[in-house]
Amino acid sequence: MSTSETLAPTLTVDELAALLQRISAEGLGSKRVGIAYNAGVVAIGMPPAMPVIAEQVGYDWVQGMVLFSTQKTLGPDDASLEALSKQIESLAATQQEARRVLAHKYFTGTERLTKIKALLGRDEPAVGAAPQPPAQCFAQEPS
Repeated sequence: MSTSETLAPTLTVDELAALLQRISAEGLGSKRVGIAYNAGVVAIGMPPAMPVIAEQVGYDWVQGMVLFSTQKTLGPDDASLEALSKQIESLAATQQEARRVLAHKYFTGTERLTKIKALLGRDEPAVGAAPQPPAQCFAQEPS
């Protein structure tokens, strides 16, 4: 969301109750309640919705709010988060190894470049491409 966008005011419990009462009076009282969300894919028509299964009064940092629980947690699933975490760890390890190569005082500029290319697993580093998990460029540094 850009900083120039303004958020709509949030509903109070009374406002929500009035809306639900109006919807019920229109003959839709038996319809299920869901929360629309962005599934991260392009779709035609209405966005997907997750059924609401419970409510609770908030406390601590959500004090003063009524929270709705959905059938499944909205947002990325555990497998996606785990895969992202592994990618981040791999990138961090690659970055650390590249820094070691660049800081190695016994390598020439050409040797550093060769080792960085080997670390990235390609002859010419592609702009914006994620590196592969690091391979040790050297067993041990000379003393």
